[in-house]
Amino acid sequence: MKKITYFFLMAACLVLGISSCNDELDIDQHGVIDKSSFYQTDNEAVEAVTAAYVDIMPLESFAQAVKNMLADDFWAGVDIIGEQYWQLNNFTFDANHPDVNNLFNGIYTVIAKCNTVLENVGESTAMQQRCRAEAKVIRAWMYFELTSLWGNPPLVDHVLGSNELAQPNADTETLWAFIINDLNEAIASGALMEKTSADDNTVYHVTKQYAQALLGKAYLWSGDKQHAAEAFDAVINSGKYRLFDGDFGNINSVHSENNCESMFESNVIIDEENPNNALRLFPIIIGLSGSQWNFGANVLGYNISGFGGFVPRKALYDAFVAEEGANSYRLTRTMKTYDELQQAGYSLMSGQRISSEGLFRWKTRVELDAVGIASIYDNGNNIRWMRYAEVLLLAAEANVGLNQAKANDYLNQVRQRAHLPYKEATLDAVKLEKRLELCGESVRFQDLVRWGDAATVLKEQGKVQPQMNANGTVEYESRSTDYGFKTGKHERLPYPASELLVNKNLKQNPNY
Repeated sequence: MKKITYFFLMAACLVLGISSCNDELDIDQHGVIDKSSFYQTDNEAVEAVTAAYVDIMPLESFAQAVKNMLADDFWAGVDIIGEQYWQLNNFTFDANHPDVNNLFNGIYTVIAKCNTVLENVGESTAMQQRCRAEAKVIRAWMYFELTSLWGNPPLVDHVLGSNELAQPNADTETLWAFIINDLNEAIASGALMEKTSADDNTVYHVTKQYAQALLGKAYLWSGDKQHAAEAFDAVINSGKYRLFDGDFGNINSVHSENNCESMFESNVIIDEENPNNALRLFPIIIGLSGSQWNFGANVLGYNISGFGGFVPRKALYDAFVAEEGANSYRLTRTMKTYDELQQAGYSLMSGQRISSEGLFRWKTRVELDAVGIASIYDNGNNIRWMRYAEVLLLAAEANVGLNQAKANDYLNQVRQRAHLPYKEATLDAVKLEKRLELCGESVRFQDLVRWGDAATVLKEQGKVQPQMNANGTVEYESRSTDYGFKTGKHERLPYPASELLVNKNLKQNPNY
């Protein structure tokens, strides 16, 4: 059974001091929690760390937009409401971009909740120790995203006082060391939860193995392949995760939540008595639009209450075909062509045009089964943050040139599940496998920057956009004369202009 995690938490507040000559007037204020007496029990510790988990969930739409639109596998689409997504797609965004700013601010909101736990929750019970360890893992995860995307964000490791709000940029190496230390401390604490087996789907918190996977990523991004390989090996050797053995097309289905491959998910429950309690922007963006499509009997079970955004590019399709062949197992379970949709009874209405090259999501589709009854905008499918396949491919990369037998093994476990033949693990082979296996899962842009490939791969991005007609023909229109990834600028995201106005110690990244 899924644990309900969409709920409102009571915020912990400081009681205003009230002076009085008459002790009888010193009456506790109703509805206000005294910080000095809160965080003392196990339940209060759980409430505090749960607040961090809850604030992770709203990051989904911003992370999906920023990290996928900046990469080369998806078109922004959503022409009616999508200009902000095209700005990311085309590299014409600036320091006022709403998704970039919301991602930055949202991450620091989570960090603040973690700092609250670590500053106020004691270590006298096993539950308190677990809550503290989980807060360190979550904080390290958030700083991984900040550091890999912005490069030198402020390092905030405690609850800030009113005179500490203007924090300066931190040194990148210092940030990686901080992330690695948080994760090592959490892992060494022995307090983190672990699954009993790969088939255990009852653990809904960050686990020891998820912390080890993040640790491996932090080491890899900081250039330490040896320690990265050791961290990934610890996850693999635990035996508590394995590749999903159902149909690959259902790996992200609402019917496959918390499966054997899931490293961490945010659990989502729809409460039909409270419509829009599980309203999520990302499924709305990518769901097909009922105002533009004929769905027939909707035999594929698509949700038809969306904007049809973030659609696959033909370049991604061609990469699949070149490696796997047309109509291959993984390709046909990752995306559908317009021809395939037409054969299933779906077609664009006459006169309609959409931003697409005739390719549509399948692996990460929005299913009718996940949508609420009381509100079609509620979506109860869990938010996936990391799969075991990513761990294997990261481990393969770390082991290239270090332990070739392991690199080959890890790469080919993923390829075997994809019904592909054995292949020697080289860095190029791992890069390609990551693109195909993890497309649409918010990892490629950070990879391209880390590998030094972004300037080459993304230089033409934004030059044109596709428009598909109802008959399936595709035309390309010019978007802008200013487009594409620019070296010396787009390796890092801009700090929000609003943040720079109030924080004079924060320096903007170059060329924004």
